[in-house]
Amino acid sequence: MDHPRGIEPLGNSLLSDTIAVRDTGLGDLQPLTDDLVLELLGHLSAVDLAHLSTVSKSFYCFCSHEDLWKGLVLQDYEGRFKWHSTWKQTYGTTHSSTAAKQGPKAVQNGDSHTAT
Repeated sequence: MDHPRGIEPLGNSLLSDTIAVRDTGLGDLQPLTDDLVLELLGHLSAVDLAHLSTVSKSFYCFCSHEDLWKGLVLQDYEGRFKWHSTWKQTYGTTHSSTAAKQGPKAVQNGDSHTAT
C-alpha cells in the first residue's frame, strides 16, 4: 500500500529506481536513517516541530510521528491530559486548554514547555 503523501521509508529506496520524495524533502539530512532523523527531531519543542513540518512533505511526515508527540505529551503534561485520538491531537488540545486557563501570557510566550 502506498503512503498517502508519497513518502516511503529509507529501505524502500533499494527497491525503486525513482527519485524518492523522502530524499528530496530532507535536503542535507537525506543520508541519515529514518531512526536518526526521528532521534534528532525528538530534541525539538512542539512549536519547532510544527514549524519544521511546513518545510516539505518529508518533514511533515516525520514531524507528525506519533512517538515524538507522545514524548512531548508525557514530558509537558505529566499525566494531566485527556486522550484525543492521536498523540499529536492530544498535545494540541491539551496545550490549547492549558493556555486558555493561564490566559494571554502563556499564549504570547509561544514556548510549549512553559505552559504547564
